[in-house]
Amino acid sequence: MRVIIQRVKNAALSVIKEGSNETEKQLELFSEIQNGIICFVGIHKNDTWKDAEYIIRKCLNLRLWSDGNKTWDKSVKDLNYEVLFVSQFTLFANTKKGSKPDFHLAKEPKQALAMYNKMVEQFAKDYNHEKIKTGKFGCYMNIQVTNDGPVTIFVDSHDVKMTLLHKNRINALLPQWSYKTKQGCYNYIQRKVVFPSFSQATTFLRDMFDQNEKMNHHCKYTSDYTKVKIKMYTHTLKGVTEKDVAFANLVDSALNNYAYKVIKESHSAEERNN
Repeated sequence: MRVIIQRVKNAALSVIKEGSNETEKQLELFSEIQNGIICFVGIHKNDTWKDAEYIIRKCLNLRLWSDGNKTWDKSVKDLNYEVLFVSQFTLFANTKKGSKPDFHLAKEPKQALAMYNKMVEQFAKDYNHEKIKTGKFGCYMNIQVTNDGPVTIFVDSHDVKMTLLHKNRINALLPQWSYKTKQGCYNYIQRKVVFPSFSQATTFLRDMFDQNEKMNHHCKYTSDYTKVKIKMYTHTLKGVTEKDVAFANLVDSALNNYAYKVIKESHSAEERNN
């Protein structure tokens, strides 16, 4: 499921007036909001309710407003602002072939409508039904928006699914390593260890630098006296490659020559919120 979230000063959504000529498109106001967000949601054919819950949580809790000197500090809920929630199946347009967009990845209209309506109900439960306004599903809509900023955020629930798949793969192949996510960057795997002495830590690092050159695979090492953090960014956005796994195994083998101790990993706020 995909959603485009825009911070707005106001937004007005109109639909074709009943009995109006389709060609002339005489419009009437259907819904409007003042300060808040407009959310254009696209529902994938394989989306489940877990995807919907993730998108709702992001829409309501993303901190898109400043609070005094604190930037990106307040959410739409924090400020008691409004939400305009609009179905937008074209977010799953496939444009790889030809010039005509293909929408076969979007969920079938009847199923999409059921999920959309359920999401609207959940928005009302999680927030305030008086603050939630909607579009008219499956109809022509004319939307006038006054953007604020502009601030436009794109969220895809499938990214979370892929992260979970990568984490599970790392847990199976490299149980000593942690898979980390960093928004806007390649993800990475890392290990944190502490050596009995500074000399052992420096010897290990020197050996690893040599291996980096031999394999043309560069890790990022951070050391604080006897503490060493080994961080390896993935080569592709698709996740960890076989070369990453091979080098991680080499690091594990090298560490076995030392009486190191493992430093327990902590989870970032971003990972906990996902």
